[in-house]
Amino acid sequence: MASTKYYKRLIGLLLFLVSCSSGPSVPSSNLPPSASDLDLLGLTRLCDTSDMVHNRETGQTFQQSPWGTGKEWYAENTDPTHRRQWLFFNDDETLVAVVSAYPDGLNLDPYPVLRDTLSQLPPAREFFENSSSLIQGTQPDTVVLYRTGDEKSTTQYIIREDHDDEHQLLVAVVVLDPYEQLLDGAQKKFRSQPNDSKEGSAPGQTSPTQQTSQFLATQQFARGEIALFESCPGEKPDIAIDAYRQTIKLGLEDTKRLAEAHHRLGLALRNKGQLTEAKSALEESLKIQQHSPRVLNSLGTVLFQLKKPAEAIALLERAITLQPNYARARYNLAEAYESVNRRRAIEEYETYLALVDNVPEESTRAALAKDRLKKLQ
Repeated sequence: MASTKYYKRLIGLLLFLVSCSSGPSVPSSNLPPSASDLDLLGLTRLCDTSDMVHNRETGQTFQQSPWGTGKEWYAENTDPTHRRQWLFFNDDETLVAVVSAYPDGLNLDPYPVLRDTLSQLPPAREFFENSSSLIQGTQPDTVVLYRTGDEKSTTQYIIREDHDDEHQLLVAVVVLDPYEQLLDGAQKKFRSQPNDSKEGSAPGQTSPTQQTSQFLATQQFARGEIALFESCPGEKPDIAIDAYRQTIKLGLEDTKRLAEAHHRLGLALRNKGQLTEAKSALEESLKIQQHSPRVLNSLGTVLFQLKKPAEAIALLERAITLQPNYARARYNLAEAYESVNRRRAIEEYETYLALVDNVPEESTRAALAKDRLKKLQ
């Protein structure tokens, strides 16, 4: 069963994609509970560079191995919890995920805040541990995956619930959102004992899965996402462009995601001011998904920037025909009409304002629309 956070994120993502033509939108703040009194990261933070982590963790020895085109650091701690930890870095030496595993289970009694948070989250997935016990006629422990997080990262908690209703933490994953699909905390690699490598790769070894073109392409797409939408502070258009180009070169079996890679490449090129190249990338996306309002909107805005208002208007009209409540496309269409059809520009600005009434994320653009509307009337 998908978590509440997943659905809220999905809705937020759809709103976000609608607004891609003018940069990232403000994510919804209506997130599920995420408070915790269990410190999973210590001094380390997502988006740290590998050098920063190395300098902070001076007393820790990490075993390093490839993780696709990135790196995986592994360490076993000698503290009473016997915690095992994996740190995952992408091509740019940026920390994108931290996985903490407790082979013997971490008793959650000393962490009332986390227990309260978990009690408010619906399970994302449930399964039995040691399911063979069903055959033996005994009741197996239930393992539950919970998901929560903030606007840019997700935290997974893998909790073991035994028949006495005691709860123990087995694995916790803190990951930047675009990379979550590559790191499932429930996989045996993280839940096995340190010397058990029967399933998956042992610490320090590279899984064959991590060398497939699909894994590498997905990894590059995630790299592009955190660069384009600034999951880590700072604009990184060159990294986004490189990542999406590598994604396209490697190929994705899902044609919709491949089309989105072209779309994202177009957005990254546009942000860099390379409008002709952006136009070409967006046209490639449109060849794959011909009826995508989002791509039509993005290409329309690029054509408008290239001083081709007639072509821009034609594409933006198609976008709102396919999706009449597409507020951002309405705004862009109004802007394109200003110099060629004053009446239509007024109509589109008025429609846009009606669509975004009481939408906080659009407040700045709505103010601009009101100002332009006054000048046109």
